[in-house]
Amino acid sequence: MQAKPRIKKRLRLERIGQTRWLSTGRAIRKLFGNYTDQSSEFYSGLLIILQQVIEAPDFKGSVRYEAQKLSENFCEFETILMAFTFIRIFYITTPVSDYLQTLGLDIMQAWRMINKAIENVEKISRDFSGILETAFNFVVHANVKLKEVNISVPKSFSTIGSRRSAPEGITDQKRNAEVSYHNAVTDAVLSSMQARFSSHEKPYKQISCFDLNRFSEILESPQNVELSFIANAVPEMSVTTG
Repeated sequence: MQAKPRIKKRLRLERIGQTRWLSTGRAIRKLFGNYTDQSSEFYSGLLIILQQVIEAPDFKGSVRYEAQKLSENFCEFETILMAFTFIRIFYITTPVSDYLQTLGLDIMQAWRMINKAIENVEKISRDFSGILETAFNFVVHANVKLKEVNISVPKSFSTIGSRRSAPEGITDQKRNAEVSYHNAVTDAVLSSMQARFSSHEKPYKQISCFDLNRFSEILESPQNVELSFIANAVPEMSVTTG
């Protein structure tokens, strides 16, 4: 009899609520590992557990059916591809998110970090080959662990297009994955960051004048202080610089 792999501690698979945005990056890394090192992944362990549930007669048919569907979805190559697309994005954005929640943060430092994050997301926005190579390597790594339970994750795009049709004129599945999934996600993230931050550079810089840490800088060069945005937002305010 083949020994079943032991699980060292109890783990629970849950949906990530919309209000728990901070945990999203950490949750996906817990399952798939880091972008450059997947040795800590729990993905293969999850599939092994799901397979045990599928084969266990003690579970209700509805539970085994749900486990089967989850296993099928996690085994799709497009799922792995999208996971590493987001892991790569979170690698850039998580430090910024953490800093924005820091007590007494420096507004201008936050602004510089945001600008750098936008620049880095733009750099990777068309590097689909890097994501593809990482996903392939992850599948090879996972399949080694999954041999003992007779599960194999495909390294193909056989299911891509089943959830989202290819743009007109694109018939190659790899190109469809690049345009419909990877590029669409990175473009949406980049557009959101630019709309939320880049287009509001002037207000952020003027608000930073109220940062106590910058008062000495303002006193030394008051001629560099510009509060027109705030003055327009508060009509009764009179702006004068010495």
